Amino acid sequence: MVYILLSALSLILATFYFKKILKNNFKKSLHLPPVVKAWPLVGALYMLTKDPVNLIRKNYQKYGSVFTIKVLGQSVTLLIGPDVSRHFYTAADSELSQEEMLKFSVPMFGPGIAYGVSPEKRRQQFQFLTKGLRPQMLRYYIGQTLAEAQDYFSKWPDSGTLDLRHELEHLITLTTTRCLLGRDHNAATTAIRTGVFLLQNKIYFSKALAEQKAVVHRHGSKIDFDILGEMDVLHRCIKEAIRLGSPTIITPRYCQKEFMVTTREGKEYKIPKGHIVATSPVMANRLDYLHNDPERYDPDRYLSTIEKEMSSQLFSDISFGGGRHACPGEAFTYNKLKTIWSYLIRNYELDLDSSFPKGEWNGSDKILVHYKRRQLSF
Repeated sequence: MVYILLSALSLILATFYFKKILKNNFKKSLHLPPVVKAWPLVGALYMLTKDPVNLIRKNYQKYGSVFTIKVLGQSVTLLIGPDVSRHFYTAADSELSQEEMLKFSVPMFGPGIAYGVSPEKRRQQFQFLTKGLRPQMLRYYIGQTLAEAQDYFSKWPDSGTLDLRHELEHLITLTTTRCLLGRDHNAATTAIRTGVFLLQNKIYFSKALAEQKAVVHRHGSKIDFDILGEMDVLHRCIKEAIRLGSPTIITPRYCQKEFMVTTREGKEYKIPKGHIVATSPVMANRLDYLHNDPERYDPDRYLSTIEKEMSSQLFSDISFGGGRHACPGEAFTYNKLKTIWSYLIRNYELDLDSSFPKGEWNGSDKILVHYKRRQLSF
């Protein structure tokens, strides 16, 4: 009888113990981000390589601002929007590490540059680059960029048809090499998109042209740092091209310490150690609670008080990153593109011949443009 009672008591205690474990594990699992369903082993690799933007957009619509994609057994957790990406941009490198994700750059740059050197030497190299992007240097680079653009465009015949993609990629390489001794592919992509959007939306090309006429009326043909600062319309056109055409699909970090995020809806998720954590500028720039009608090209949206309020929160604009690892070249990029496009708008009649390229912009699709040189008689 005693044996039966002890057995029953043991069974009750064991049942209670395992129920508690299961309950705790269930609670823990509730905090983990939802996992995108995909093929075993390969995971979402096929979808990620075929159409990453659509993959991110589709799963954002399905799961919300936090979800995990399995790629070859590795968990990649996406954080979309300022509410859940704050820690991503403010965490110390000991918590979210950039180094593990960027070691692939060693074959690109060589063993003695960037992530092919010790952290101390890398900091010295980045400090050297940052010094080259100081405000006083930006003023100097405008003259160099303008000289390079004038020389390049002077070799065009007075009229004809050309591939805008090829021409701007080449010019951006020349200007960046002259200023910083490096190639700036992202700026080339943005320069191309700026032009195509302007040529597709003639109302904004007309506004940009009217602005250039007013600037030339005040300053003649001169272009310098202060004059670029007066080109608000062109600045907004470039900003909108960057928003709609961010060349950065995801920005990854390696999670070395688990942390929690809370969505706009109040859901809490635990991001485990060992996950690759990423934000997606290309998706974050198209969130409808930050931008009204986000798929529409509308440079004047930045004049709207409502739009400003919607996008005023920290890390709502991550086109150039943010926090500890924000890109130091934002002002340099804007000044370079404003210099090039102000010169083109002043000196050429431009008409887009080909249809707007679909899909990835980093390909080799031609963007044919008819052009005709005009006199600076504004």
